[in-house]
Amino acid sequence: MLPCIALATKIAQSNLCDAFGTLMTTASALDEYLREHLPYEFGMMQQTYWRLLQEDDHPVVRNALFESFCTHARNLKDFVTNDAGKGNNSVTARGFVATFGERVPPSLTGAFQRLNQQMAHLATRRSKTNKFTISDAENVLLWLKPTMCKFIASLPPTQRAKWNVCQHTCQPTSTNQIQTLTSRIVD
Repeated sequence: MLPCIALATKIAQSNLCDAFGTLMTTASALDEYLREHLPYEFGMMQQTYWRLLQEDDHPVVRNALFESFCTHARNLKDFVTNDAGKGNNSVTARGFVATFGERVPPSLTGAFQRLNQQMAHLATRRSKTNKFTISDAENVLLWLKPTMCKFIASLPPTQRAKWNVCQHTCQPTSTNQIQTLTSRIVD
């Protein structure tokens, strides 16, 4: 295997490295993302959202949960929209399914702008009044969950089988569950 740095400009689509900076073959790297990294991002986004709905009022816990939700949601949004970021080294959905690509719905553009300005950035334009809210988080989750399930369904069967949490995370949510969760959300 060759170091990623030496090949970075030639293989922008394949520069997936292990913990030691060694280039992994595309197939093994993609398999690892399907087995471990993507399910982790997806599960953490969902679990932090559900934990935000609990009655824990401690500001440190709420802030940590909010920041975690936002980080995982932004990672998944970049993944499904094929936004590789600066340096073109992010894993995207198109690396798995050449025709897959989603756009952020216009109704969520403002939510993602608030998320980007508020979370994980020391920005000069950080708003005290126009913050990313729990309602924004709910809307982002309600878009990302079916979008990720659509991505999983679009995988070839051999790759789909490697997604180790699909049976737990892609089940349809009943209307009663959605109504119960929505009624508990407070801005």
